Amino acid sequence: MIKNLHIDLLRPPGRTGQLGFIVGLIVIIISVMLQSMTVRLMGNTLPSFLLGLFWMCFNLYMIYSLFARRLHDMDLSVGPLFAAIFITILVIAFTVWAGGGGDYFEAMMENPEIAQDEEASKALIKQYQADMAESLGWARWANMVPLILLSAFCAVKSGVKSPNKYGAVPV
Repeated sequence: MIKNLHIDLLRPPGRTGQLGFIVGLIVIIISVMLQSMTVRLMGNTLPSFLLGLFWMCFNLYMIYSLFARRLHDMDLSVGPLFAAIFITILVIAFTVWAGGGGDYFEAMMENPEIAQDEEASKALIKQYQADMAESLGWARWANMVPLILLSAFCAVKSGVKSPNKYGAVPV
């Protein structure tokens, strides 16, 4: 389990048990938090952007690998992970719309000259950002609900007790 953590996080084929999944998920959460803090401390620079982009891709790969292995242990494909990601994207789109994104695009469509007028454009963007900041508290948590539910499902549901098409029973 812990001695195979690098395999759980870096190699999607195979199976991972419940405890290995929970440990791997904790490692990923710590990695995401460290990424956020590091990029914030480095400031708004090109190296910060590039490091953040690389680290984000690495985190996404670890998430894919860990969830694929855990779902394989339950004799499932990676479909539930992709479904959770798709639902998360829909939730994000809804929160952007509910937070003022719809008003922003409506104002741009009603008056296309705003895009040409730098001052008017800045004022509209500032208003949109203020609207989003007001509703951002609940949006952060709402955006994570599908992935939290999938994580809970993977942590609680036991795997198949015999070898399956994804490999042997994890130790």
